[in-house]
Amino acid sequence: MGTPQFPSSLCQLLKLRGSTSYIQTIVVHLEYEDVELGTEQGLFLPQHGWADFDAVLADENYRALEKATLNLAIGFIWWDPKLRSTHTERIKLLMDTLFPAVKASGRVEMDIVINVYGNPR
Repeated sequence: MGTPQFPSSLCQLLKLRGSTSYIQTIVVHLEYEDVELGTEQGLFLPQHGWADFDAVLADENYRALEKATLNLAIGFIWWDPKLRSTHTERIKLLMDTLFPAVKASGRVEMDIVINVYGNPR
């Protein structure tokens, strides 16, 4: 499984030290592999860096930012392909809670694209 602290690493790259960015669009591709069913919520805890990622995207230093896209792929170890939409919706609900500052800013359109896959039982 990928490291759940991914957003913290990304935040270190995106943090601006007192300067302003003119970036208008950010696209992040993130893939977690070999995730056990039922443990995916542990990947999306605010303390794993998601709260910091949210704060960076909403920061005034990124005042030109209009759109952020997160392409998220999660590969499960064992799963039933018939439940793809169920897994996708469950993850979507988890992701919807992770960007309160972006939502409150009202200036950044946050687009989350989720792809779940796995090895059939």
